[in-house]
Amino acid sequence: MTERQAELLFGEGRHPDADRIESELLDDGVDRKAARLATVLGKPADNVAGAVLALDFVFRPQASLDRAVGTGR
Repeated sequence: MTERQAELLFGEGRHPDADRIESELLDDGVDRKAARLATVLGKPADNVAGAVLALDFVFRPQASLDRAVGTGR
């Protein structure tokens, strides 16, 4: 994987060969916006604004485990 492919995949959420695919689609007469959308891989992840602390997570046992142990919660 080249640096450009890693940038496309991890930085932009696009197919690693997006440049080639987009170029081929443009050569076939597809409009620029549709060609770019054809190389997008899903919805981009949301960026976390601040630091995530351990206190932000809540850990709970599975409900099936509670029933198996007999705590009845």
